[in-house]
Amino acid sequence: MARLKGFEKLTNIDEALSILLRKLEPVSLAFEQIPLHVALGRVTAEDIQAKNDLPSFDRSAVDGYAVKARDTFGASQFNPKTLKLTENEVREGEARQIWTGNALPRGADAVIMLEYTKRIEGKIEVGISVTPGGNVSKKGEDVQRGEVAIKAGTRLKPHHLGLLAALGETHVNIV
Repeated sequence: MARLKGFEKLTNIDEALSILLRKLEPVSLAFEQIPLHVALGRVTAEDIQAKNDLPSFDRSAVDGYAVKARDTFGASQFNPKTLKLTENEVREGEARQIWTGNALPRGADAVIMLEYTKRIEGKIEVGISVTPGGNVSKKGEDVQRGEVAIKAGTRLKPHHLGLLAALGETHVNIV
């Protein structure tokens, strides 16, 4: 194989890359802490860990009635179950009206969507069964305490700022 004149001393790619990487020195970038409301488009300087669970409590994922799931077993459109309305803790045979995002009241383990109920003088008729945990967002379901919520080097978009605000952050370290 003929060699081209002047190319006898070329360094192979692996050796060249090794030389380059040895010459590079990591540069520590300074960061600044800024309020969330001015952080849009900026880049995070470090991993941001959740200081608490999100949600921080079991909450309703729908508008409806908090219930004990077992009180709805066997309910159907043609064989509805009747539950007494309460304003307090949910006991056997009771239901409490609840809106999306509200904390699940004590005693309840599921939520029946409004569309599957009919309100009648201090009671509701339930036309569908629900399983325990049905229509409920569990504590820590979105982000758990100690979990990395946003990684270092992330360019902050509106949804990132919303997440940080929901986690109780008011400032962020950016580069």
